[in-house]
Amino acid sequence: MSKKPKIFTINLTCPNGTVTRIISEKKESPTLAEAQALVGYLTMAPINNPPKGEKNIQLLVDEDALSKKSPLNPNASLTAGYPIYGNALILRGKACWN
Repeated sequence: MSKKPKIFTINLTCPNGTVTRIISEKKESPTLAEAQALVGYLTMAPINNPPKGEKNIQLLVDEDALSKKSPLNPNASLTAGYPIYGNALILRGKACWN
């Protein structure tokens, strides 16, 4: 009998209303529709400040966040290493898109 991988999803909501959802160790990546439901029009943002030892991590953000005047997302900004605005989706481990 094989062990099922631990699957967890964490929603981090900031006082300004921005949401960062972290999905980790999931057998399947979220669909495009699932990601867009949280973030909006998606773009993959480079990560300049990955967590220590983290090699397989992706940050999906709303490409239109600035034009929508979305607030700063401190959790996503910390991960990216530069300012990120609006909601974000962080994929870790097997949840990453290929």
